Amino acid sequence: MKNVYRFFSKPGFLSSNYTLKFLVIAFIGVHIPLIVLIMAITFHWTSLEGWNIIVVALLATLIATAGTLYLLRGLLWPLHEAKKALSDYTGKKIIPALPLHYTDEAGQLLQQVQLTIDSMDGLLRERKDLLALLSNDLRTPFAEMSHIGSLIQTEKNPDNIQQYGFWVHKTASEQLRFIEDIVLILEGGNDDNQSHVYESTKVERVIGLAIDTQHLSALSKQIQILKHDIPDVFVKCNRRLLSQAISNIIGNAIKFSHR
Repeated sequence: MKNVYRFFSKPGFLSSNYTLKFLVIAFIGVHIPLIVLIMAITFHWTSLEGWNIIVVALLATLIATAGTLYLLRGLLWPLHEAKKALSDYTGKKIIPALPLHYTDEAGQLLQQVQLTIDSMDGLLRERKDLLALLSNDLRTPFAEMSHIGSLIQTEKNPDNIQQYGFWVHKTASEQLRFIEDIVLILEGGNDDNQSHVYESTKVERVIGLAIDTQHLSALSKQIQILKHDIPDVFVKCNRRLLSQAISNIIGNAIKFSHR
């Protein structure tokens, strides 16, 4: 089947018109019996008796019909490949490698199927990576607030309790804004709606926010976090998302420290 479609897709007037391929094959198939009958009479392959003419016409019609149906079936190869590619991807998550060089309507269908599957697979992988990232980014602040809550339960000093309450409020507020930014990015939208998400800010400020978030975790393990010679550099980013990523790194370092 592939060879039939490939043959009729060679450079020429048929290469870029899928419908014309069917019309040409059907036209030739319809006229083959007439051509064979004329040649049989002209070259005296048979006599002009009635049954001889009927037999020749019938045989030519059957052969032409079989050949035409075979060629027409071969032209359906792109549709079978598109169906198989979609079935393999939806059922087995197999990414196809469809030919993309054909220029007719069926070839464009193969191109669109390949592009759609590649796009869907990329989106699914991005979604998986995003879920893995968010599961960690959302878990860390809540674990921090849970830890602060346990400190409040055992703390007797009112000043320390007030400080712990301040850190809980700050962490919760930052986390709420973090979730709002994530939702805004996922929803997309125009540049005006997202202009505040990405902004130019100092690297030192971003690192400072990350250190402040992990301040109590470090304090509970008697670890001191120090900043040394941070260059005066501006970056265009989402300040809260970047500080959250740095905070996760610092939090993991504190978690796995032996002190």
